[in-house]
Amino acid sequence: MKIQGNRFLIVGGFGLIASHIASQLIEKDANEILLFDNGSVGQATSISSLINHPKIRIIQGDVLRIENLMDACKNITGIFYTAAFITIPLSKRPVLGMDVNVKGLINTLEASRLCNVKKIIYASSIAAFGNQESGTVDEKTSYHGYGVAPVSALYGIAKLMGEQLCALYGENHGIEWMSLRLSSVYGERQHTRGVNVIPMVEAHQKVRAGLPLEFAYNPIEVHDYIYAGDVARANLLAMEKNFTGEIITIATGVPTSLETLIETVLEACGSKDKPKFISDKNRLKSAGATINSFNIGKAKLLLNWKPEISFPNGIKKLVQWLDRQK
Repeated sequence: MKIQGNRFLIVGGFGLIASHIASQLIEKDANEILLFDNGSVGQATSISSLINHPKIRIIQGDVLRIENLMDACKNITGIFYTAAFITIPLSKRPVLGMDVNVKGLINTLEASRLCNVKKIIYASSIAAFGNQESGTVDEKTSYHGYGVAPVSALYGIAKLMGEQLCALYGENHGIEWMSLRLSSVYGERQHTRGVNVIPMVEAHQKVRAGLPLEFAYNPIEVHDYIYAGDVARANLLAMEKNFTGEIITIATGVPTSLETLIETVLEACGSKDKPKFISDKNRLKSAGATINSFNIGKAKLLLNWKPEISFPNGIKKLVQWLDRQK
C-alpha cells in the first residue's frame, strides 16, 4: 500500500503516537489524515501544531459509537488504531477504560468491514507479555502475569484480546492487519498517563523548579524506552508492507534502569547533581523486571525497521520540548 495520495484515519488522534504518525503521513504526502478522538483522554492541544495543516481533518467522535466510526471510515484506505486507556486513566475509570480498550476496537473493526477499509495497524503493547522477570523476550514469549498490578494486567490482557480480534476479522472478513507491540513510548507532546514515563517528566520538573532530586522509585527497575518518531515510522512501514497477520515487537532492545533514565534527564537539563532514591512500595508499576530485554529481530526482518534515535538524543528532544511548554 502506498502512503502517497491515500486517505488515512488515526483512531485516538489526539495522542502522542498519533501526532507523530500524522506528521510522518504528511511528510509522505498522504492525501488526507483524519484524527478521530473525543478528548476523553488525549486533548486537542497536544496536536495544536497540526490542526491548521491542510491535510489534517479533526473528527470529534467516540469509539463506543459505531455510527461515528462509520462516518469517519468512508473512503479510508487504512486505519492506525492508537486509542486506549493506559494504566493511570484505566485505574481511575476501569469500566469506561475497558469498554474503550476492547469494544472500541470491535467497533472500529466492524466499521472497517462495512466500509471496506483495506488495512488496520493496531497499537498493542509489550504489556501483552506481562512481567517477564528474566531473559530475552520475543513474539513467541507467553504472557506471564505473576507480579503484575491488576490494572496493568487488565491493560495487557486487553491488548492480547485486541490482537485476536484483529486476527478474527482477518480470517472472517479479509481485513488486513498488523499488531505492533510497543515498549514505553516517549517524545515531544509527552503526556503523563503511563507509569513508565512519569519519572522522566518528574525529573525535568524538579530540576527546573529547583526542588530536591529525590525519587520514590527502585533505581534498578528497568524498562525499554522507544522514541515516538521511531514508533511512528514502524507504523507507516507496517501499513506499506504487503503482508498481514503479524505481531511485531517495536522496542530498542536495550533495557534502561530508572536510575539511568533520571540521570540522563538531569544531564539533558544541564544538571550535574545526582538523584537520591527512596522506597515507595505503593507505587503503581507496569512490571518490576530488572534484567530482561526485547528481541527486535522480527521488526528488522519484516519491516526493515530499527530504532534510529538513541535514548540520550531522544531525551534531549523531550527536554527541549518540555522547556518550550512554559
